[in-house]
Amino acid sequence: MINRKRQPTPPDALHGVIRAIFLISLPFGILHFALPIYDRSIGADALQIGLFFSAFSIMTVLLRPIVGVGLDRYGRKPFFVLGVLIYAASMFMFAGINEVWGIVVERLTQGIASSFLWLSASAITADVSRSDKRGYSFGRVEQSAS
Repeated sequence: MINRKRQPTPPDALHGVIRAIFLISLPFGILHFALPIYDRSIGADALQIGLFFSAFSIMTVLLRPIVGVGLDRYGRKPFFVLGVLIYAASMFMFAGINEVWGIVVERLTQGIASSFLWLSASAITADVSRSDKRGYSFGRVEQSAS
């Protein structure tokens, strides 16, 4: 019988990124389903519910070019950590909101967090992945969000 000891694997450079994205993404499944229902229960009409989803998208479109320049100038980690913190704050904001305009502000906050988190996560993934494993690494990051 051959005794083969398993070689220790080097620490995964994306482990922290994947874990953070997984934890931040947990509420999204219920949030996207429950948000329109909750919005309706506090008196939002269809136009306002559309505004909630548009506010998030508008912030990401406006901030991504600015965040991209910041990532190149100041590094990836500060933007990633800031994105995680803003996402966490936005989830806590949801707990106390009971008015329509509060949800608009929260969705704007969530859009800011998305810009910081996803651009920095993509940049970190591209930076630490070997060129022959880059697609696999991006898939792991996307899988953790889903």
